[in-house]
Amino acid sequence: MATDLNSNKHDNSIETSIRLHIFSDVKPSLAASAPLVTIGGEPGKFYTLVMIDPDDPSPSEPTPREWAHWIVTDIPGGSIASQGKEILSYMPPHPQVGIHRYVVTLYRLEAPLGFLAPPNARACFSTSVFARATISGRRPVSIVYFNAHREPCGRKRSRNQ
Repeated sequence: MATDLNSNKHDNSIETSIRLHIFSDVKPSLAASAPLVTIGGEPGKFYTLVMIDPDDPSPSEPTPREWAHWIVTDIPGGSIASQGKEILSYMPPHPQVGIHRYVVTLYRLEAPLGFLAPPNARACFSTSVFARATISGRRPVSIVYFNAHREPCGRKRSRNQ
C-alpha cells in the first residue's frame, strides 16, 4: 500500500508497501503480511496507527461494529511503523461476506504512551473509545481506507456441475 496523506502544515503521512488510492480495492492475498508503513511527520513527535474493519461481521448488518486489525503506538515521526510498539499484532484482511472497508488512522502524540495493554478483544473494538482512553481524544492527522472482498478459492468447476 502506498499512499500519501497530508494534514495541516506538517507532513503527517502514511506510506505503505501496496499502492493505495482513494477507494482502492486490495486483494486480501496481497495484504497477507503487515505492510511496510512509513510515517512522515515531525521529528520529536510520536504517532499511533490503528487499522480496523468497520464492516464486521457483514457490511449489510446495521449494527456498528469494528474489528481491530492492527495497533502500533509510539512510532517516531519520520520513521517506519515497525519502530513503534506493536500493541495488537497485524491481522490481514479476511472478509467473509461482501465488500469490507479497512481504515488506517494515524494520531499524533506529544510524548510516547509507554506501556499500553492490548484491547480485550479484536471484535467490537471502538476506535473512538480507544482514542479517548489512550490518546486523550486527539483527532486523527491522517486517514486512509481501502476495500477488500473475498477472493475466489481458485477451484475450477467442471461443465457437468
